[in-house]
Amino acid sequence: MKKLYFFILLFCATSMFAQSFQSGDLWYYISSTTNKTVYVKSHESHKALISVSIPSSVEYNGTTYTVTQIGSSAFSSCSSLQSVTIPNSVTSISSSAFYKCSSLQSVTIPNSVTSIEYHAFYYCSSLQSVTIPNSVTSIGSSAFYSCSSLKSITITANSVKEFVENNLNAQLINAGNSSAERHVVVGGAELIHHVVIPEGTTAIKEYAFYNCTSINSVVLPTTVTTIGEEAFWGVKYLHMQSSTPPTITNKNVVNSNTVIVLPDAATLATYQSASVWAELATQMVTKDALQVREVTISQNQAMSALHVALGEENLMNTTSLKVHGTINSYDIMLMRNKMLNLKYLDLSEAEVKACPYEYYTGYCSHDSVLENYAFSELKLRVVHLPKNLTEIHDCFAACPYLDTVYCQPGLKIIGPNTFSGSTSLRHVEMHEGITQIGSSAFNNTTNLRTITLPNSLEEIGNYAFQSSGLQSIYIPENVASIGRYAFSSGQLQHVTFAPNGKLQLIETNTFEEQSVLQTIDWENTNIITIKSYAFASCKSLKLGQMPKKLKTINQYAFRNCSAIDTISLPPRLETIQGYAFQDCINTKVIKISSSVRDIQNYAFTGCANVERVYTYTVEPTNILQQTFSCWHVANLYVPATSYYNYYYNTQWSQFIKLIEFDEEYDYFYLNGDYTLGGDNGVIEGNPDVDLNPGSGITIVGDETVELGDIDYTGGEEYPTIISNNNLNIDTLSIFLPQEKGKWHFLTFPYDIKREDIHCNSEFVVRYYDGQIRADKGSGGWQNVPVGEKMLNGQGYIFQSAKKDTLALVFPEPQLPNKDISIPLYLYNAVNVWDANWNMIGNPYLAYYDMDSIKGFTYPVVTWNGKGYDTYRPGDDNYHFKPLEGFFIQNVSLSNITLPLSGRETQEQASQKMSGAPARRLVAEHKENATRFLVDITLSDSTYTDRTRVVFNDQASLEYEMGVDASKMISTTAPVQLYTIGDDNEQYSINERPATANGEVIQLGYYAAYTGDFVLSVSRMDTTIMLYDNVEKCYVDLSKGDYTFSTEQGFNNQRFAMYAIESEKAPTSIQDINIDDLGNVSVYTITGQVIAENVDFTTLQLPAGTYMIKTKNAIYKTILP
Repeated sequence: MKKLYFFILLFCATSMFAQSFQSGDLWYYISSTTNKTVYVKSHESHKALISVSIPSSVEYNGTTYTVTQIGSSAFSSCSSLQSVTIPNSVTSISSSAFYKCSSLQSVTIPNSVTSIEYHAFYYCSSLQSVTIPNSVTSIGSSAFYSCSSLKSITITANSVKEFVENNLNAQLINAGNSSAERHVVVGGAELIHHVVIPEGTTAIKEYAFYNCTSINSVVLPTTVTTIGEEAFWGVKYLHMQSSTPPTITNKNVVNSNTVIVLPDAATLATYQSASVWAELATQMVTKDALQVREVTISQNQAMSALHVALGEENLMNTTSLKVHGTINSYDIMLMRNKMLNLKYLDLSEAEVKACPYEYYTGYCSHDSVLENYAFSELKLRVVHLPKNLTEIHDCFAACPYLDTVYCQPGLKIIGPNTFSGSTSLRHVEMHEGITQIGSSAFNNTTNLRTITLPNSLEEIGNYAFQSSGLQSIYIPENVASIGRYAFSSGQLQHVTFAPNGKLQLIETNTFEEQSVLQTIDWENTNIITIKSYAFASCKSLKLGQMPKKLKTINQYAFRNCSAIDTISLPPRLETIQGYAFQDCINTKVIKISSSVRDIQNYAFTGCANVERVYTYTVEPTNILQQTFSCWHVANLYVPATSYYNYYYNTQWSQFIKLIEFDEEYDYFYLNGDYTLGGDNGVIEGNPDVDLNPGSGITIVGDETVELGDIDYTGGEEYPTIISNNNLNIDTLSIFLPQEKGKWHFLTFPYDIKREDIHCNSEFVVRYYDGQIRADKGSGGWQNVPVGEKMLNGQGYIFQSAKKDTLALVFPEPQLPNKDISIPLYLYNAVNVWDANWNMIGNPYLAYYDMDSIKGFTYPVVTWNGKGYDTYRPGDDNYHFKPLEGFFIQNVSLSNITLPLSGRETQEQASQKMSGAPARRLVAEHKENATRFLVDITLSDSTYTDRTRVVFNDQASLEYEMGVDASKMISTTAPVQLYTIGDDNEQYSINERPATANGEVIQLGYYAAYTGDFVLSVSRMDTTIMLYDNVEKCYVDLSKGDYTFSTEQGFNNQRFAMYAIESEKAPTSIQDINIDDLGNVSVYTITGQVIAENVDFTTLQLPAGTYMIKTKNAIYKTILP
């Protein structure tokens, strides 16, 4: 028996399951196998539908079934559904069939339908018109309840035998039993939504017109004798034709906004004294009160001029008012507190003037401004604003019946909370000139379906349109700021941003929880950042093409956007923060553009149904362990040229399968060195490339690589381009960041005119005229005139007035394929150190090894941003930056040639410099050593300057071009150090013969401020001692740095260097040559004075190392 029972259950379950099936987008249930009929049943998949056309028949398992019914809750809460077409085969629309279809705007009910059950169109808040055919015999309770946008309802009265209470917000009850057709028609121009109840109707039941916010007026015939509770709740005007008040049970037959219109004064008096009706006396007017009262007044600083013009007796009996002239806070008080039936207010010919009246809520008026609370919470329906207004502030907040507002052309600011909570507001007419919509200005305006924002608008504040009824919005081009939550939690379906507008940022939570938002048109905007939660829980959003210039997507920006099936990231995107696309559960494909540099942890967590991930970055984008949650179900598609870059990447290799693809590239960026050509292959297409600081692209092999536009961006590090007649470029754009007021030493890769240099701020560009220095002994800088061509390889300096970027654009550049020669010039001078100075530069878009310049040994002078540094080939391991300008003092050359072989990437240059042999503080003397270098530095806490002395027996004491280097003095360096030659010239490199023991070399320095500074040595190939003429001490810098205090300015007298040949130094006082006999001074190795001018024969010293100064020399002496 138990087995049989189980079989029966199984059979029933199987049979029931078989009666449900899907055909097209819809699900059906077989209601009769005999009659072969089905009905549309409820299913979760229906919630994604936008437009539905129900067929009259469907086929299932070889049988054709007729669709006769829309089943219970078939489309319940389908908030995206906008339109429905019902076939003639349907006879019944079941309960809650379209319950809360908040986007449903139109529905066609065919002549075959006989019944519309309860709640069928309940809360279809966007439904605008309904025609109920004469076939309908039954409409259930609340079938059209709270369809707040209904503008037109057509009912064939004699066909509706059962039209129950709680119905369609405009329903006809007990219409009489005449056989003639009777129609209830709601419609007409703009706000004239008029309903006429036919003669013969005797009763209006409870809730008949409940919450009918779109109906302007209802006219009752003289035959109506009873009206049920809340029957006309929400109706604007109730016209009573009967002189005898119908029976009502309580005053809630209407709400406080309803104006009860009576034919004449006698009928008014009757109703105002009738039972229950008397409680509504203040809402009653005579028919003539509906006429617009028009007055001209001049504001009065002591009382209301409007009061005088209207008279006390007309204040309550005025529903429509137009004012000419001037008004102030007295008049606004009168309208607010004494004219309780005022619905239509036209101030378009009036001006607001200042008045200090503050008798209610602290309100006073100001010229051209409508201040806080002016008309808040009033029953106004239509308002024309005053013509002189420039600002309105929180003046119509919580006006529950306000429908239409007409702004005037002079208005500039709609302030915070201006219309907040005005839930009936449907239309606001704006003019050009408005620049700002304040925070919460239209918050919770649930019936505001459309609004046209003026092109002059610049700012939309926080919460400005939160929870509004807007279904679409166009953001004009001048809008530069949209605040947090500005458009969150509403009915938006479409958002369009003006192309090339000023908006660059989508703020936090701006569109959050716009559950029916489907599309955003923004591809050609200037939006670069989408902040946190900006589109979170936009569950109907189809992402489409994102802004082309977008760079950053912040955390949670698209969280829980469950309708997104493909995420195709835009071509300039750089960063995706954590959780950005969390729980996009229906996403199948993710395409990571070649610009993306960083995808943070959990960015795509919860995207469990992803099947394919495409990455177009040449170098693997930086990701983390939890960036994706689809490692084991999705395939990763990578560029063919970068397969192994991804295969051996710790994070990317977690994908279940890596697949190569050879799609043509539109764009990629580089952050490091990348080689194309030869065994590395080439990239398909003609892609644009961003070369970021420190990156490099090297082309090898014989195949020519074709690239589009290259953006070359410098900085602390520079990118490099190295090719050998195997690279073609469409356009080369060079971007060099500039600090405000700082000089930049540079050359150009190609000849360029001054006017072709692009910089947003004012700038100066100069060249160096060596003849001026030769003639005058200083100077040489000359401004490059407009129209002047600046030459490739020649040196220039550039300075911008603000922090900015120097931009250079070279169409179809021919990259160098042979050594570059730069001309040099001779400039005769009186002083040899002023002769022949040339400013040139490294013309390559690559780092360049100074030692690669064939046969070149002259010192070069470079600029470090604050001061000058001097280097010499062979002595220094220096690598020029790309396009770096520098000085050389020419001896006799007509040009200098920079071989292609000297080019190198930033990484190669860095490795060579870090791999250079360490410079010993005291070098071991080798028998073949002929030159001994001593580098001394002077530092403060921010900057270090260096000078060099070279001891060389082949050198001269006089200044020698090509060997010595004159010190170039900077006006911006905080410290500068140099030696003083025998010719009193300041040297940065002073090469001289090895001198006799004790020879003095004078040191000079400059301090930009009074303070403490440090002298030290970075290289010492021979022993030297430093003498401080102020502190009267000797210092051995090989033992440590020397800190001293000094005043601001130049000082050429304080310090001297003494060279000591350590291998010839005596080991005891007795070893000192007899010629040096006489008084001596003795110092410790750190400069402390032991004795001065004493007889050496009387000295008794402990064992140690000392400095002994005789009349002819200085000795470093070790006493055993």
